[in-house]
Amino acid sequence: NDWSTKATVLMVTLDQLIDICGTPAFCKIDVENFEYEVFTGLSKALPALSFEFHEETIANSAKCLGKLDSLGTYEYNFVMFDSFEYALETWVD
Repeated sequence: NDWSTKATVLMVTLDQLIDICGTPAFCKIDVENFEYEVFTGLSKALPALSFEFHEETIANSAKCLGKLDSLGTYEYNFVMFDSFEYALETWVD
């Protein structure tokens, strides 16, 4: 595999996608530690969303939670590792 090839890709913000496609019922963000950058392109709360976090990038996750809280009221839960069950019995703000 040759990973030295560069490509130019069009990027849009979440707000631009919402303008084009409408507000999603659920939005999953999986962008390998660029979640905060994605959330900077969002200006209103979404009904439900999910994003990935890792222990070594917890500071970035905390920034994401701060940004999301600035947009509206969210409740949170999380899944550890490859579990399919929420870690908390109740959702928290």
